[in-house]
Amino acid sequence: MIPGLSYDRQSAKKADEVMELTSLSDFASTVAGSLPVLQLKFLMIGCAVVSYPKLLLLDEPVGGLNPAEIETCASVFRQLRDFHGVTIVVIEHVMSFMTSFADRVMILHQGAKLHEGPAGSLAENREVVDVFLGVSGAKEASNSVADTEAQDAAS
Repeated sequence: MIPGLSYDRQSAKKADEVMELTSLSDFASTVAGSLPVLQLKFLMIGCAVVSYPKLLLLDEPVGGLNPAEIETCASVFRQLRDFHGVTIVVIEHVMSFMTSFADRVMILHQGAKLHEGPAGSLAENREVVDVFLGVSGAKEASNSVADTEAQDAAS
């Protein structure tokens, strides 16, 4: 808390909801500058979603994260999409992240559209496989889509 700073109950409720959504509740008393990288990213996302936007634009939100942290981010993004109705537009190079939560993807390469369609169709596009995924990446993308579909069916 900042001495002398006051806010109404509705603002406090919104802040608590966003901290819960982004798993920041345990860090509520932590100074932002001392947060780990994942929590800093969640703080930035939380600042953006506290006003309940309909559209969220993000540039490389999982840059610098390890695979477990990337999956944690994907889970938060799925919650934003599924339960809060937020449309999320993301510029990202980590294809496993994109295929784990995106309904549709557009791949640009050297300024031209290389692919547009459902996330599950990435591995079927030979150019996308050659340029971005490689054979092992195509398998990973397909597995990520299948895992996400299984998670969605279970919820």
